[in-house]
Amino acid sequence: MAKRWFVLRVQSGREDSICRALERRIQARSLSHLIYQVMVPKETIAEPISLKDKVKPKTKRKPKPKKRKIFPGYIMAEIEFENDETIPEDVWFLIKETPGIGDFLGGSHKPQCMKAQEVEDVLRRVEGAPEPAPIVQEQLEVGAKVTIIDGPFKNFVGEVEEVVPQKGTVKVVVDIWGRPTSVPLELWQVEPVT
Repeated sequence: MAKRWFVLRVQSGREDSICRALERRIQARSLSHLIYQVMVPKETIAEPISLKDKVKPKTKRKPKPKKRKIFPGYIMAEIEFENDETIPEDVWFLIKETPGIGDFLGGSHKPQCMKAQEVEDVLRRVEGAPEPAPIVQEQLEVGAKVTIIDGPFKNFVGEVEEVVPQKGTVKVVVDIWGRPTSVPLELWQVEPVT
């Protein structure tokens, strides 16, 4: 037997209460030796300062950190599974009978466990550790042709207008409906045209 992380679909907006209900049911049925952890993955974000506070601050308050769900509508569970890669029957029924839980991600008969790298990335975000800095393979220069590889302008080709390596950002001029438009991007979102 080995333990792995699984993702459960739950009613959106009720993740916390469903997670608490599942934890109570695990304790009541003495299954904590098969379900180790249940969590709603959340990351800490700074509360935005309103425009009013910027223009005319009433108090010298600092923004409060807030918790935001990383995957709304889902919770994670670390479960012991059997050698044939199936979830024990008593665990399966406990989870399926918990009100608000829909199904395992990856299929009802053989749920798909999370990859180790995915779990590591989510847990790093939950703990508030900074994401590893992206590796920039080449220095971009103003005037260089680049392809946007991520975001709403994916697959657009444009010309570098400005590079700010300290911030890891770049401005690329792309042709949108016949007009040159400057698009701010992060360096990892572009790659040089070869």
